[in-house]
Amino acid sequence: MKRAETALNVLNETNYPSFCRKAAKKGTLCHGDSGPKNFVLTNQGNYLIDFETLRVELRIYDLFRLIRLTCKREGWGFINARAILDGYQTVSKLASIEYDLLKIWLQFPYKACKLLASYEKAGQKRRRLIEHKLEKSLKNERYISGFLKDFDNYMHRE
Repeated sequence: MKRAETALNVLNETNYPSFCRKAAKKGTLCHGDSGPKNFVLTNQGNYLIDFETLRVELRIYDLFRLIRLTCKREGWGFINARAILDGYQTVSKLASIEYDLLKIWLQFPYKACKLLASYEKAGQKRRRLIEHKLEKSLKNERYISGFLKDFDNYMHRE
């Protein structure tokens, strides 16, 4: 919960609303579901599929989802995030606000918050399932602090 609070406090200190308005005016398209399962890798190139969630949004959101879903699946080793960030930046450099948003979103414990939000309204059987999922989610959380340190180092490298 401390990470959630920290993420929200830092978000409130950014110019996030202004950044969102600028993206909306530009009409920046965001896939919305850019996880590893929506990429097809072939000898002819890499392809993004499944555009049912396409919308005007911050471009950094797709990068965030790809990093989060890949790293979560791979145990939060930074090597995967580095490869994604390095590859992305060969096409388009990230602005400092985009790094800030990535860090904020990556440190926010989405799964735990989602589970806790549904806990009070759940029946006893559903609560046990939520408790089991929460325990599993919290086990995965222990790797994120090291990941975030590596991310900070990456952000501030020369």
